Amino acid sequence: MLSLRATPIDNHLPSPGELLFNRKIRSSLPTKIQNTQPDRDKLSERLVERQSQQKINFDKGTRHLSPMIPGQVVRVKDPTSALWKPATISKQSTEPRSYEILTETGQTLRRNRRHLKETGEKMVPHATGEDLEPQHSQTPHKTNDSNQNTNHNKPYITRSGRIVKPRQILDV
Repeated sequence: MLSLRATPIDNHLPSPGELLFNRKIRSSLPTKIQNTQPDRDKLSERLVERQSQQKINFDKGTRHLSPMIPGQVVRVKDPTSALWKPATISKQSTEPRSYEILTETGQTLRRNRRHLKETGEKMVPHATGEDLEPQHSQTPHKTNDSNQNTNHNKPYITRSGRIVKPRQILDV
């Protein structure tokens, strides 16, 4: 740890240990001895410049997410099944970019904006009219009988990706 703290930040800035103690730290690392003390104002300017450059580099891969409004239908990832399930925004939380959501099971959760996905689903009131339920614009699900017929023709694929071919002798 001493070697890490005695290593200079860059060629214009001293090591973190030197900045903290305001003197050279004795370590086994070879260092260049300077007779002049660096100007504290220039050091702080250089540190701020480095931090701003780090922020620019970090923000290259980011994007701004649009804010959500109460009553909007969203999808939230269920941590147990890893499926995106429908939910409704109930209100914006006091924390930045956080929302309280109401899931289809009736749970009230707080989620960050990046854990919510916008959907084009419309709201349809329940029979009681109090809660709102998303209306899915997808095709109706097939019954199990039709799924069994289509699965019979498809080859079985193992988890590793190998296709299991049934033996031809058994087809007699």
